[in-house]
Amino acid sequence: MSARLDAAARALMRSRRVKLWAAVHVAVAILCALTPLLDRLAYPSSFVMALVASVAGADLGAALVRRARATPARRLDHALAPGRAVAGVIARAAAVEGALLVPPAVLLLLNALRVRNCDLAFGLEAYAGLAVGSGLAGVAAGAVAAVAVGARRGAAAAPFAIVVASWAAALWRVYREPPVFAYGAFGGYFPGNLYDERIDLTAAFYWARAFHAAVAVAAAAAVAAVVDVPTLSARIASRSRRPAGPRRRPIATAAAAAAVAILLAARGGELGFRIDDDAIRAELGGRYETDHFVIYYPLGGDIERDIALIAEDHEFRYAQVVRAFGLRPGGAKIVSYYFRDADQKRRLFGAERVHMAKPWARQIFVDHRPFPHPVLRHEIAHVVAGSFGDPIFGVSARAVFGLPVRFNAGLIEGAAVAADWPGHRGDLTPDENVRAMQVLGVEPPVERLLGVGFFAFAPARSYTTAGSFLHYLLDRYGPARFRALYASGGDFAAAYGRTLGALAAEWRAYLRTIELPDGVAEAARERFTRRSVFERPCPHAIARRRERMAQLAASGRRADAIALARRVCRDAPDEPRYRMELAELLLRDRRPAEAAAELRAIADDGAAPPTARVEALVALADLAGRDGRWDDVRRELAAAAALPADDDLRRQVAARREAVDHAGPAGPALRAYFWDHPHDRRFDAVVTVARAAAAAAAEPAAGLAHYLVGFQLFRHDAWADAAAALGRALDRPLHPLVRRKAAELLAVAAYRTGDDAAVERAAAILGAAGESASRRLAARDWLARIRWRRTGRLP
Repeated sequence: MSARLDAAARALMRSRRVKLWAAVHVAVAILCALTPLLDRLAYPSSFVMALVASVAGADLGAALVRRARATPARRLDHALAPGRAVAGVIARAAAVEGALLVPPAVLLLLNALRVRNCDLAFGLEAYAGLAVGSGLAGVAAGAVAAVAVGARRGAAAAPFAIVVASWAAALWRVYREPPVFAYGAFGGYFPGNLYDERIDLTAAFYWARAFHAAVAVAAAAAVAAVVDVPTLSARIASRSRRPAGPRRRPIATAAAAAAVAILLAARGGELGFRIDDDAIRAELGGRYETDHFVIYYPLGGDIERDIALIAEDHEFRYAQVVRAFGLRPGGAKIVSYYFRDADQKRRLFGAERVHMAKPWARQIFVDHRPFPHPVLRHEIAHVVAGSFGDPIFGVSARAVFGLPVRFNAGLIEGAAVAADWPGHRGDLTPDENVRAMQVLGVEPPVERLLGVGFFAFAPARSYTTAGSFLHYLLDRYGPARFRALYASGGDFAAAYGRTLGALAAEWRAYLRTIELPDGVAEAARERFTRRSVFERPCPHAIARRRERMAQLAASGRRADAIALARRVCRDAPDEPRYRMELAELLLRDRRPAEAAAELRAIADDGAAPPTARVEALVALADLAGRDGRWDDVRRELAAAAALPADDDLRRQVAARREAVDHAGPAGPALRAYFWDHPHDRRFDAVVTVARAAAAAAAEPAAGLAHYLVGFQLFRHDAWADAAAALGRALDRPLHPLVRRKAAELLAVAAYRTGDDAAVERAAAILGAAGESASRRLAARDWLARIRWRRTGRLP
C-alpha cells in the first residue's frame, strides 16, 4: 500500500488539479500583496490563505483517495493495517497541500521589500496556525469523506460539503450566541470585528486547534475501523481481506480521540473557544431587569454599586431613541451585556475597542464607562432600528433572491449616529465635524459611504459623515421616510422621491452655512487625517507591542519597555503618539533629558498634528516646572496656547498658565499641585487633593483652586463633596474653559447625588448663549434627563 500511495501521490502532483490549485494559491497571495492590510505575512493574509487552503486541502485529500483507489492493488496491500492505510493517505495529501502553501508564504515574505513587515515571528505563527492548520484539516476532511462515501453518486461533493457545513456552523454560532469571534477547523480564527487592532493567537486558539485535531483523529480512526484496504472504501469486506486484529487499534484510537474531543468541547467555555450565552452570564454573575432591558453585569466594584443608575441610563436612552425613530417597537426585552472592561469584553465577546449590537437577537454589548455612558444610546439605536430592518438580521440590507445579502453599512452605522445626536464626539456636533472635514479637504463622499465604500475610510470620518447626512434626512423629512429608507437598504428614490446625489447636494449646502470658530478645523486635523486600520502599516503588530510595552512597564521592566517603545516608533515613524509614550516611559525611568529630546522633536515638527505638538509642549512645560525653570514654563505654554487644539488641551494650558503666574497666596500651592512631583511615578492622589485644598484655603477667592479640589474629588467618586467644591468654583472668577469643564463635572456629580437644582445650574452654564451647539445640546440632554427621572416622560 505504501508503494501504491506513493505512486498515487506522484501522479497527483503531476496532475492538472494540483497545477490549478497551485495557481489559485499564488493568485490569492498576489492579490493579498496588492491589498492594504493583507499585503504582509500577518494575521489577515494568513486568514485569507486559510480559507483557500481548507477548500484545496479537502479537494486534494479526496483526489488522492480516488487516485489510490484507481491504482492496481498488490497482494501485500490486503494485509496492510487499516489505520496505516488511512494515515498514509492523509500524510501524503497533507504533503501536497503543504507544498502548495510554500510559494504564497514566500511571496508575502518578499513583499516586505515593498511594504513594512513589523512582526515576522507572529506572521509565521499565524500562517502556520491558520493557513497550514486549516490545510491539514481540509486534507483530513477530504480523505475521510472520500473513504466513507466511496464511489457513490455525489462523492466528489462530500469534502466540500464538510468545509461549507463547518463555515455555516460557525456563522450560525455567531448568529445565535453572543460572541462575534469564531474558532473553526477551516479558517482557524476570526476575531469578529474589522476595526480592532489587537489580534492575538491566545491559548484559546490552540485549545481550539487541539479540539479540531481530536475530531479529525476520531473521524479518521473510525473510518479506518471499517475501511476495505484494497478499495479504500468503507464497506464490510470478506473475512480474508479484513483481519480482525488490526481493527481493534483504530476502534480504540477513535474512542480515545472522541473522548478527548468531548472533554474539550465540554470545557470549551472555560478554555475560551466555545463561549456561549450561559458561560457569559455565569461569569458576569449579576442580573438586573427593567421595563425594557435585562442587564447582565459583573458583581462587585463600582458597577454593582451603580447598577440602578446604569439601568436608569439604559431606559432614558431607550426613550430618546424611540422618539427619534418615531415608533415604539414591541418584542422581547433588550439584553444588555455590561462588561467590566474592554479586556473582559474581548475575551468573552470578541470586540475590544468597539461596542456592538446584534439587532436580530435584541442584544447590546458594552464595557463599563463613566456615567453617563458615552455610546449606550448608539448601541440601543441599532436594536431599535432592527424593528424596521430586514427580517433576518434586523439591519439595513437589500434582498437578492429574497435574502438580505447587500448590507448597507453606511445606513446601519449612520442611523445609530443620527439617533445618538450629538453623541460623544467632543466639542463639535457631527455636522460641525463634517464641516471641519470640508475645510480640511478630507470629507469622504457620502455616496460611497452609503454604497460599498464605508470601510474604506477611518471610522472617525465614515461614521461621522454618514451620521450627519442621515440626521439631516431624519430631522428634515421625518422618521417615517427614514424608516422606509432603512428598510429598503438604501432606495432613496422610493423613500424620498429623489436621488441620493440630489439629497447629498442639499445636505452639503446646509453644511456650508455652518461657521466654525478660528482654529477649530485645524484642531480636528489629527482625528480626521488618521488613516484607517486598512491603511496603516502593521496595525496589529504595533497593537501587540504596545500592550506588551504596558505590561513590561507595569512590572518594573522599564528598560525592556523603552526598547520596545523605540521599536514601535521605528515601525510607525509618522505617529507622534508613540513618541509621546516613549517619552513617558523615559520619564518613569528617570531619564528626563532623553524624554525632553523626544518631546522637543515633536513640538518642533511643523508636519506633526497641532494637538500632538500642544501635548508635547505641555509635557515640556511640566518638565521645566519640576525643575523650577519658570521662564521656560511660560515660554512652552505660550507656544502651546498659540496652536489650535481641542478644548480639553486648551483648558490644561490655560490652567497651567494661571498657576504659574498666580501672584496671590494660592500661588505656591497651585504650582506645587502641577509641578512638585517626581518623574518616575504617578503622584499620590491624597497629596494632590491636599495641595488643591491648601490653595483654596490660602486664597478662598481663587476659583481655580476650588475647581482643582472638585476635579480630584470627582475622580475619586466623592460625588457630594465634588459637587460642593465645583459649585464654589463656579461662584468665583474662572477661565471660560475651566468654567465649562466645572459645569460638565457638576452636572454628573449633582445628578448622582439627586441635586437637581445643581444640575439645572450646570445646564444653564452649558446652554448659555455663545456656547457651542454640542454643549447646548448637552445642556438640553441633562434637563431632559431630570424631567424623565421625575415623570418618566421626555420634554
